[in-house]
Amino acid sequence: MKKFGKVIALAVVMAVALTAFVSCGCGSNDSSAEFERDTTPVDLNKPQAVIEINDYDGMQDFMTAFSKGDYDNSAVKITGISEHRGTSCSILQKTENGSSLGVSYEIENGKFPDDYPENGAKVTLTGAIRVTNALGYRAIVVPKDKIVIEKD
Repeated sequence: MKKFGKVIALAVVMAVALTAFVSCGCGSNDSSAEFERDTTPVDLNKPQAVIEINDYDGMQDFMTAFSKGDYDNSAVKITGISEHRGTSCSILQKTENGSSLGVSYEIENGKFPDDYPENGAKVTLTGAIRVTNALGYRAIVVPKDKIVIEKD
C-alpha cells in the first residue's frame, strides 16, 4: 500500500509539472508573436523620475510606481550600478549593508553582453519605460547614446 501511495504522489507531481510547463509557454508562445511593443515617442530630455547613485529610498519609491505601470512610456534617468543577470542587465542602488534594489534595462538594438557595460560598472542611463512582452514585463529601453559609464 505504501508503494501505491508513492506512485500516486509521483503521478500527481508529474501532472502538475506538465501543466506548469504547458501553461508557461516554454515552447512556442503564440501570444508573444502577436505582442507589439509601444513605440510612442518619449522626450528623453524631460525624465519623469531622476534617481542618483546610492538613492535606495528613491529607487524603492520608483520601483513601486514602476511595477504598477505609473511610468509606462515615460522617460527616466538613473545613476547606479549595472549588473548582469543571466542574459539581461539591471541598474541597481545598493545600501551600506550590501542589499540592493534595481530594475531591468535593455539597450535598443544592443546585443548582450557585447553592447552592455561591464558587470559592476557605475552608469547613468536615460531611457523610456516600456512593456516589453505580452506578459506585462517592464524594462527601461535605452538608446545606445544614452548610457554613460561613469568614472569614479
